[in-house]
Amino acid sequence: MKKFLTKHVFWVLQILGWGSLGLFVIAVNNSAKNNLVFLVTLFGFMVVGIGITSITGWFFRRFVNLKEFKPVDFFKILLIVILTSLVFPFVSYWSGYALGKAMRWVVEDGADLFEKPKERYHWYEIRQYVGYMVIVTGWTVFYFVIKVLRQANNQRVNRLELQKKVKQAQLNTLKGHINPQFMFTSLNNIKGLMLEDVSKSRNMLTKLSEMLRYSLTKNNVDTVLLEEELEMVENYVSLLQIQYQDRFQIQYTIQKEALKMEIPPMLVHNVVEHASKNGILMRREGGEIILKAIKEQETIQIAVAHSGSNGNTKEADQLKNKLTHRLRLMYGETAQFLEDFTHEGTRYLITLPLKPLNRITEVAFKEDEHAD
Repeated sequence: MKKFLTKHVFWVLQILGWGSLGLFVIAVNNSAKNNLVFLVTLFGFMVVGIGITSITGWFFRRFVNLKEFKPVDFFKILLIVILTSLVFPFVSYWSGYALGKAMRWVVEDGADLFEKPKERYHWYEIRQYVGYMVIVTGWTVFYFVIKVLRQANNQRVNRLELQKKVKQAQLNTLKGHINPQFMFTSLNNIKGLMLEDVSKSRNMLTKLSEMLRYSLTKNNVDTVLLEEELEMVENYVSLLQIQYQDRFQIQYTIQKEALKMEIPPMLVHNVVEHASKNGILMRREGGEIILKAIKEQETIQIAVAHSGSNGNTKEADQLKNKLTHRLRLMYGETAQFLEDFTHEGTRYLITLPLKPLNRITEVAFKEDEHAD
């Protein structure tokens, strides 16, 4: 109902406005002799009012350009208002007179309801034109106020929609994908594994295909369950261990409640990949990655720590900028990505809201309000 009223607000206000004015005119003239006469009179008044002003609105739309309003447009509006004010009493009188004639066949006491006016009530009296001029002018102001408000709202919605599309495009660009180099390396490792253990190589090939499927199917969604993301990470670790074996270990400490929480896809994978490639695998003796996830108050906190150094500083900065920007697009200021470097190793801490909905439009709206 609300959507219908919002979409047809002009016509709703037209009916309410002319209906209210019709009730006022009927009450002042005391012309409602019975219920049928009252309804017919009110309906006739509304039809005439809405009909004439609808035609007037068509002329406004046809000849007045609000987007590029010029002084000549003001004179066009004035001319249309004057012409409508001249035509309105003529149409109103003769339509009422015709309706009164028709009412003779239905209501006995409606015979003189809309008879020709007495000498002192000529339809062409100047005061009638003044009255109709006031009504038409008021309606014109109302019309253009609604028009300007709707135009401003449409522009705002279009601007927000454009911002949403731009941010969605940015978000899709920032989403993680499987590193092509990792793909080629994994395929070569699986190929070599086939000579030693066919069953294990078949299993590894399945894990690689699952990673590909995950990367492709989750590219068009903004969030996944943490347990789905962890399955992706496990597949990644299993494939990496074909080559590095005992040099690369991972330990999981995952709170049960956190498994059903939603996070951006490929988020944890990107951090684990960076921690392995630019962290522990840079060391000859390798190392261990510790992955923790807990639900704390109104957030989910994910920590990835490893015993290696920060590794490639340039790639570390790129990871931080990429993930920070991505979280900013999705959650505004409610999400964080922090780094912590110590002599014991490196830790990355991600803090997300519990219910990470698609917030792109909301973030765009807040940014638009701030800009205004």
